[in-house]
Amino acid sequence: MNKYNPILDDNYNGCLPNPKDARDIVFGDIPEVFKADPSAPSWEQGYSVEKTFGKLKREHQGSSSSCVGQGWSKYLEMLELVENKKITDLSAKFVYRQIFQSNGGAYIRDGAKLAVGQGDCEEKLCLSYNNGKNPSEEFMRSGQITQYMKDNASIFRSKKFVNLPVSFPLTNEDWENMKQLIWQYHGFVAGYSGHCQYFCKYGLTPEGKKYVGTIGSYGEGSDMQYSEFIVNRGARIFDITSLVDLPNPPNKINRPKYIEKVVKTKDDPKCWVIYCGMKFEIVGNKIMDLLGLSFSEVQEISEHEFNGYALASPITEDRIDTFKEFFNLSPAEWKIKYSPKPIDKVVGVFQFLIEVISELFGKIKFGGNIEFLGRHRLGYNCVLYARSHYPNLPEGLWNLRQKRAIINSSTPQVGCVAIMNTGWIGHCGIVESFMGDQSNPGEITIVEANYKRGYISRRTGRPADLKLIGYFT
Repeated sequence: MNKYNPILDDNYNGCLPNPKDARDIVFGDIPEVFKADPSAPSWEQGYSVEKTFGKLKREHQGSSSSCVGQGWSKYLEMLELVENKKITDLSAKFVYRQIFQSNGGAYIRDGAKLAVGQGDCEEKLCLSYNNGKNPSEEFMRSGQITQYMKDNASIFRSKKFVNLPVSFPLTNEDWENMKQLIWQYHGFVAGYSGHCQYFCKYGLTPEGKKYVGTIGSYGEGSDMQYSEFIVNRGARIFDITSLVDLPNPPNKINRPKYIEKVVKTKDDPKCWVIYCGMKFEIVGNKIMDLLGLSFSEVQEISEHEFNGYALASPITEDRIDTFKEFFNLSPAEWKIKYSPKPIDKVVGVFQFLIEVISELFGKIKFGGNIEFLGRHRLGYNCVLYARSHYPNLPEGLWNLRQKRAIINSSTPQVGCVAIMNTGWIGHCGIVESFMGDQSNPGEITIVEANYKRGYISRRTGRPADLKLIGYFT
């Protein structure tokens, strides 16, 4: 079976030619910054950014027209790899969701503006695959771009973008300039007969023709070459755009100020406790997902204001590195600011109060026949898992009151979100099936995350057994 090639599809037009804009910075306009480097490898020698720094994962854009988002996310991944020697999976959806046109597709310049103005967030925060399946156009347009995603995206932001106008057919100068962009700026994003791709290598074909090569967006084996032979057959390359990278340290997310201290627990040296000086909602939004904490591990005490503290516990040894990385702490800073200290008597009293409050406001037991389906990366958060199946699920569902507020139906539908009263935190899952009449169902089967921390489970029972109080459809 032949792999789909959008270049050969007259109906595909995911990359729209940029409108003219006199404000564009053109390669060569600022000679002290954009000038040819004579040490660049020759066409005969060839050069590949991937062979030099490392190979990136090949994504698949499915039936969507999100090639502009795919191209920019790969380019920013490469800049991160070049700078920090680390491959970070960035989100094509984060880019495309903000720049798509009503009839599908996007402008390369809009993607460049986003790469410079916002950056691109990590894939785990804005999924580009629909429950692991290749995305549709509808999926790539759905969902919300949150402030937290934008904060994360700023880590991978670039400084400016530069355009390379070319003739058709390409002149020798055009080919040399493309070579310089790949050599100096680790590639460029460009349109190729209606399809946007990230170009990151150059060389000669077996016939001795110059070419520039791409990272494809239709899975392994979808990389392409744009060569002198193809130019002679009428294929155009357009809107060539490169990024001047912004070093990471100046534009890292500012370290939050609300972490008071991190200490080892008294009884278990492999568990840590963090003490936070702001309300639970802020703590939750910023760190809970990254640390892999379940709601049952977080005690909200902001209503009682014990010296302004809230507590998240425990963080196991294998997650403490994630914590340190998130707050951008060097080993020296970690040792000075957050080195483990013995838990003193005040903290001991505080922990006792937490245990009392936990008994008063803890989770209600809820039943049903249960089947555990295995561990999952979203298994620590019922809301994130539900949203991965139902992208329109609103943000800010940190407690039962917020979950109850979004209920818009008293009858289940397959695929909708079920809301459950399991205590002050609440719980949610996806309705997989139900028996009987919709208005008076017998047993309902839901699929959920975090019934057991880190796991996805399937439970079947009557609405009362599952503590169901309504649905979001």
